[in-house]
Amino acid sequence: KAPRAAELLEGFDSAREYVILMGGTRAARDAGLALEQSN
Repeated sequence: KAPRAAELLEGFDSAREYVILMGGTRAARDAGLALEQSN
């Protein structure tokens, strides 16, 4: 799941792909929320 999710998320934000590799989908969700709030 991780590689596929990374490829999909790369289309939105390359930073999220890195988060998945480091912390998994739960961390990716947190990072996604953080990125949306910062923007």
